[in-house]
Amino acid sequence: MKDTTRPIIILEKTADSEIEKFQNQTLRPILKMQNDLLISFFQNQLLEKKINWEKSEEIKKREIIHSILQKEISFRSLIIGLVCGQFNQEETGLYLQNKTELNKRIISMTIERIGSQLI
Repeated sequence: MKDTTRPIIILEKTADSEIEKFQNQTLRPILKMQNDLLISFFQNQLLEKKINWEKSEEIKKREIIHSILQKEISFRSLIIGLVCGQFNQEETGLYLQNKTELNKRIISMTIERIGSQLI
């Protein structure tokens, strides 16, 4: 069974805002912890959409990742849910106060994470 504790991520620069602090102390560790699941769900999405990933060029792969995570609302919501489901009560409160900004960050970080591993 896989370890489900959040990893600790040490960053050199300290966060300037509460949102950045939340991103670095909460979102990054959750995304790292959920990495294999995020990759599996993305690869399944490629299969469902019948996208020939292996034959696509790097630039096309980047466009595909961006398109799936930005435009496919149900998939986007699934990814956000995978992250939010790991929040504690305090984190949920902060998330709900900054939902729009934090959703953008979750998706942006997920795009980078998938791109760095699958391209």
